Amino acid sequence: MRLCAKLRNIVDQAPGFSRAKRFKKANDGTTAIEFGMVSIPFFMFVFMLAGFALYFFIMNSIDKGVDTVSRQIRTGQAQKASMTVGQFKNAICASAGSWVDCNKTSVFVDKPPSWSNVQTRNCFTPSGALVANTASSNDLIAQYSGTAGQVVLVTICYQWDFAKKVPFINSLPGIDSMTKMQTSLAFRTEPYN
Repeated sequence: MRLCAKLRNIVDQAPGFSRAKRFKKANDGTTAIEFGMVSIPFFMFVFMLAGFALYFFIMNSIDKGVDTVSRQIRTGQAQKASMTVGQFKNAICASAGSWVDCNKTSVFVDKPPSWSNVQTRNCFTPSGALVANTASSNDLIAQYSGTAGQVVLVTICYQWDFAKKVPFINSLPGIDSMTKMQTSLAFRTEPYN
């Protein structure tokens, strides 16, 4: 027994062995290392979840703005009040909320001849740029919405730059499609005459 204890003592005093033995027993930084490994994916998940929630919030706000203001065309209030295209766009932006940048919004009002001719517009060029409305902001909305009983298509295009501002979200593949928003509403105007 004494020999075993003596050998153990010699081995423990060996230069590299005692450090390795102490390192094996020490687990003080384990929690910090585990947190470091888990925290980066966790925070990326939280930020992406918040980004998607904000995306749907902005999209829902734009839908609300289109529904609210397009009702004025549907009932003939916009036509009777001589509302202009610029006023219509500003009313949609105001109804959507201050978080929607009206400078990055295009509004199109079309009057297809029938329901079978209703087709949504392309809001973005193949390079990804927002298509601007060629109508003058001083044109009357009635020029584009037609008269009572007319089928009307209102399309809103919005370029959302949130994803471009967050570095690790911007580097993900296919993220450009997340920054482009489009909503359309088709209806027949009421007999308001």
